[in-house]
Amino acid sequence: MQGNWGRILDIDLTSSEITDRRIDNTIQRLYAGGSALGTRLLHDPVDPATPALSPGNVLYFATGTCGASHRKGFPHLGEQSMLLPEVGYTDMTDRDSMEGKAFLTKLFQDYAVVVDSLAICAFMQNNGLTLPQTVEVLNAITGADYDPVSLIKVGERATNLQRVFNNRAGFTRAHDRLPVRMFEPAEQGPGKGRVPDPFDEALSEYYRLRGWSQDGVPADETLAELELSLSV
Repeated sequence: MQGNWGRILDIDLTSSEITDRRIDNTIQRLYAGGSALGTRLLHDPVDPATPALSPGNVLYFATGTCGASHRKGFPHLGEQSMLLPEVGYTDMTDRDSMEGKAFLTKLFQDYAVVVDSLAICAFMQNNGLTLPQTVEVLNAITGADYDPVSLIKVGERATNLQRVFNNRAGFTRAHDRLPVRMFEPAEQGPGKGRVPDPFDEALSEYYRLRGWSQDGVPADETLAELELSLSV
């Protein structure tokens, strides 16, 4: 944000509603500068019951190919409202449970790689741009013949290639971890008393779904199926 006149135009791509939002002078004084103010404005609409370390986020932070990056997946959207029936995600998982988070993490990691590869803003996915629409636009521009399944497969190939690179650098299951404090029960807030458990079982299931060994190494068969055998 490079400046404003005390007003922000909110455009909801899902409902097509446009709202003129005024920014309180106190907020502008407390959050001086574009980055600070922008962060506050993005924070305000978030459901206060949304824990930053929900089970889905914990698993994908731990397994991210470049560390705990919010840009390498967005499974929290699958915990809240985004379904992807075209690729097998038809029922929302329980946000407070580890059940189903291995599949959710894998799918949304691969989806995020696709979004990054297309150089489109991830907020478009948050606000109404569906996977089929993404496929339609890509095919129209490039003349390709993707469908939702084959496009997500592109993301899966990229994720596995990144993992092979990390394996060569010495990364294993031992590195798919978060600080111990993240597994201590919160003392307050919406996540009070909760821990992302059973984490190890979910991680093992994630590896199984990925076609990796239980040490986090892509199997030869997996790489062959993804046409990545030459990467080893």
